[in-house]
Amino acid sequence: MGGGSISSKLPWIKKLALDALAKNYGDNQNVYEEMRHFIEAYYAKNYPKVLTNQKADLSRALGTIFGIYDRNVSPTMKVNWTTYPNNIGHRNWPGCFRCHNDRHVNQTGKVLTSSCPVCHTVPQRGSLQPLGATTPISTESWHPWPLKGKHNKILCNLCHRAGYRPPLDCISCHNISISAPMMSTGCMTCHLKEQEVKPLVNCKSCHGRLKELHRKGEHVTVTCITCHVPHTWKVTSRGICLTCHDDKKIHHDPKLCGECHKFTGS
Repeated sequence: MGGGSISSKLPWIKKLALDALAKNYGDNQNVYEEMRHFIEAYYAKNYPKVLTNQKADLSRALGTIFGIYDRNVSPTMKVNWTTYPNNIGHRNWPGCFRCHNDRHVNQTGKVLTSSCPVCHTVPQRGSLQPLGATTPISTESWHPWPLKGKHNKILCNLCHRAGYRPPLDCISCHNISISAPMMSTGCMTCHLKEQEVKPLVNCKSCHGRLKELHRKGEHVTVTCITCHVPHTWKVTSRGICLTCHDDKKIHHDPKLCGECHKFTGS
């Protein structure tokens, strides 16, 4: 972009280029067409005038993106952005933290620190500046969102991988389906402390009117997650019931227990 091969006037072109380049196309022989379709489809939906008013800029950008792909990716040789690590630094690979991991000690028992400011100042974010310009001191945090809990301890390369944009939401890392129950209400509905699994809210604060077998026998004393798998919640197999009721393996198998035994809740 600095050399003008990709116009900065094309909306979101850097993001689109990175997403197109990082995608795994396998042995597909029509990689260029897939890239073109991906980028043009985005503009057709969100910025349709780009396809007509900036056609030349877009065509030149696509040619540059194709060239970048050809120079860095070879499906035949099984080479992509992650094949050969570059451990200078620590953003996309472990790098410095291969040793600065709080586990290496010297002869006296002193631990090799993993604290960033020991080696360098914390980077600062600021507005886009021309190459060579002095960036004014910024009051913004160096990371786009505050790192808390385990996020403040994990290595950068677990989120930042060469050729790939880091995840922007919990679902991307934690393998939770966006269609899972309660996902629309947000993580903080159950997780009381931001970016921490625990403490958890008491389920009964929302589900206080449990009925039928929820209120009978040992179901009253067990925790909710004994039967309800977090983020799935709905009991959809006999296996969960059989973890406690293993004497019922052949009892009306393969029917789901809930077809006969009712567990109405709120």
